Amino acid sequence: MMTNGSKDEIKDLAKRTAEERTLVVRELAATSGREAENALMSIAEQEGDQAAIAVLETLNPLEIAKIIKEHDFSIPSATAWLADPLKIADLLALDPIGWQKITADTHEDDIIALQEDAMNLLATILLTTDDEDRQKQVLAALAENDNSFFYLCFPFIGQGAVLDLADSSCMDWYANQGLDEEEENPEMKKGVQTNSNYRQQLYDLYKLIDSLAPELALRMRGLISQQGEEKTAWESVYSSIVELREAALAKIQSADEKLDEEEYEDMFEKEKKED
Repeated sequence: MMTNGSKDEIKDLAKRTAEERTLVVRELAATSGREAENALMSIAEQEGDQAAIAVLETLNPLEIAKIIKEHDFSIPSATAWLADPLKIADLLALDPIGWQKITADTHEDDIIALQEDAMNLLATILLTTDDEDRQKQVLAALAENDNSFFYLCFPFIGQGAVLDLADSSCMDWYANQGLDEEEENPEMKKGVQTNSNYRQQLYDLYKLIDSLAPELALRMRGLISQQGEEKTAWESVYSSIVELREAALAKIQSADEKLDEEEYEDMFEKEKKED
C-alpha cells in the first residue's frame, strides 16, 4: 500500500487493479486532498478521464469533499469537474457537519468565516470551469436537494444589495470606472460581509446561475429575500448556519446515510492537527 504519495508511486497506479487504485486514493484523501487528486490525475493522464471518474464513483461524499476543499479558486480542482453532480450535492449537504458548534456566544468573525468558506467551495465547484454543460448538471443536482439548495443560497444571505446590482449594469459600470462601489452605493454597506472580493465572487456566481438556470436563480432570490424580510442580515446568517448544520446532522443520522457524525468530524479533526 502506498504511504507517502511519492511521484513514482502515484505513477505506478496504472499498473494496479481498480480496487487497489480506490484504496490508494482513499488512503491519500484521508491525509492529503492534493495528493489524492494528483493520483487521480495520474490515472486520467495515462488512461483517460473515465478511469479517474471510475475511482471517484467509489468514493463517498466525505472523501470527495476532502479533495476539493484543499483547492480553491486560484488552484482549481479537477475532482470538482469530474465527480458525479449528485455526490457534489451530497457533499455540500454534509459540509456543515465539519463546522464548529454554533452558539449565541460564537464570535462574529467565526460566523463570517463559515460563509466565506461556503462561498469558496461553491466557487471552486462552479466558477473554475468554462464547461457550461457541467455547470448546468451540477446546478440541477443542487436544485433537487433541499439541503444543497440551501447551501447554495447561504453565501448570499444578508447580501441582497449584491443581487440587486447583479440585476443591473451597476457592478460592471463601477468595475470599468475603477470606483469603490461601497462609497457609491450605500446599500452595499447593509450586509454582514464587507469584503469586496467576496461580493465580486457572489456577483459572478449569481450571474452564472441566472444565465444557465434562470428558474433556479429566481428560486434563490425568493429564499434570500424571505430571509431578509424576517430578520436582520446578521440574524439571517446566524440562523442559516444553525439550520444548515441541523439539516446535515439529520442527513448523516438517517437510515440511508452510511457515514455517521463521529466519522465525519474525525476527518476534520485530522485536518486541524495537520494544520
